[in-house]
Amino acid sequence: MPTLRHGTEDIAQAFARAALLAVALTGGGLLPLATSGPATAEAPRAAAVQQVAPAPGTTMSGAAMSDTAVHLAYTSSQQDVILRNVAPAVPTTVFLGGRLIGGPALTVAPAEVLGPDSALVVFGRGTDNALWWRHQTATGWAPWRSLGGKLTSKPGAAVSMTNEFGALNVFVRGADGYMWYRAWRATGDWGAWRTAIGSSLKRITLLAGTGPGASAGEVAFARTDRHIAVLGRTGTANQFVDFGGLTNADPGATRAPGPSVPVVVAFARGLDNALWYAQSALPLGGAVRWQSLGGQAGVRCHGGNHAQRAGVRVRARWRQPGLDEDGGLAEPRRLDATVTRPR
Repeated sequence: MPTLRHGTEDIAQAFARAALLAVALTGGGLLPLATSGPATAEAPRAAAVQQVAPAPGTTMSGAAMSDTAVHLAYTSSQQDVILRNVAPAVPTTVFLGGRLIGGPALTVAPAEVLGPDSALVVFGRGTDNALWWRHQTATGWAPWRSLGGKLTSKPGAAVSMTNEFGALNVFVRGADGYMWYRAWRATGDWGAWRTAIGSSLKRITLLAGTGPGASAGEVAFARTDRHIAVLGRTGTANQFVDFGGLTNADPGATRAPGPSVPVVVAFARGLDNALWYAQSALPLGGAVRWQSLGGQAGVRCHGGNHAQRAGVRVRARWRQPGLDEDGGLAEPRRLDATVTRPR
């Protein structure tokens, strides 16, 4: 598997190569309680079962990129997780097994989490509604492990956040409607479930049926008023920043290099079903303006690269780092990739 760079700036640049990943809409949440894992969250199932191509309803949900790899993570019609690198002339596929409700979250763990080599990490909502995770190792993949909780959404994963967060963080919508998260601690394990951030103990309620979209150090949410909120750095603290807009689906967030400081770009499906984006330089807090990228996106959005599924065909829009001369998103290049399983 191609090496993925894991420095904070390198991860931001890797994700900035893509505009976004749009995925099929699913329901989503979490109470801070531990649960036993489902027997279905296990090693990949028998090959005879795996030779079934994804059917309509398959959930695309995650993207991770490097100089030589474009990894897409999705759940098949059998609810198991499939990882597809669509960058090579002959795409490669890894079957990760498990059984999820909705799509997985995918990110690259920094070196301080899983060792000196970059590692892909997958999170998902199990059929027991708990949070499950699995990560890449030097020799393959670790088994599925439960992080407990009671989810009502698919998760979102963000890396290299500051203050109360960690080098690796996972966010979900809980059964009470609030955002909940767990952060990787310096002691080398996961911290407890938390729902409030900062000294003011701020919390956010998410729109029913939606979940977080995360990439690099920011996380996007759809609030109950349908506005898009982005959790990110507003100076020395992390705060929820109202980006406005209106959506009824999962938003996404990623970073792009700006003229002097990184730019956070949020994506969302508008009420007109077109794809919209807004951007803000770090630290967050300035005015943002939503602009349409057009299309009819009957899907939700995630940081990474944009894809629309027609049957089992994925159309990905992705671009090189940087904004155009007017400060907007550079014109994306289109990549068509088939993500069927081998027959």
